[in-house]
Amino acid sequence: MIKSKAGSIKSGWRSVFMIFTAAADDDLEPIVESAFENVEQVVLEHFDQVVGDCFMDCVNCLIGFANNKSSHQISLKVIALLRICEDHLAEDLVPGGALKRIDTRIDETCDVTEHYWFPMLAGLSDLTSDPRAEVRISSGDEWLRESSVHSLQLLCNLFNTFYKVS
Repeated sequence: MIKSKAGSIKSGWRSVFMIFTAAADDDLEPIVESAFENVEQVVLEHFDQVVGDCFMDCVNCLIGFANNKSSHQISLKVIALLRICEDHLAEDLVPGGALKRIDTRIDETCDVTEHYWFPMLAGLSDLTSDPRAEVRISSGDEWLRESSVHSLQLLCNLFNTFYKVS
């Protein structure tokens, strides 16, 4: 369905990610691998169609695959895919749909840090205690990179706000 009809899926992405999250928890490696191939394709080729309300469903699905112990290669690929999600979020391109900039002045209830960054960093943080050394090191490096990027971004926003008011 995803390979042939991804452009036609509008409001069904949440259900798709829920199914893939369930598959990520499966004990059969072929099921996990097949489901992951589809999720990987969605993130790499159709990311602009799944953003908005389903962004965190996508992230939670990826974290589910990262936590599956059947394949460390899948876990490492997930960390790379999370970086793509994080890069879009760092550029303020995710919530609200169709890769458009977040305007927190319009939606005061949208706390990007609380709703988007925290769950993503928490998922990576869990992986830093993974028993597989490669996964543990890669997730630790990515967690440090993203928390540093986000901290610098917040600091820049603080200075911008301060100098606009003054």
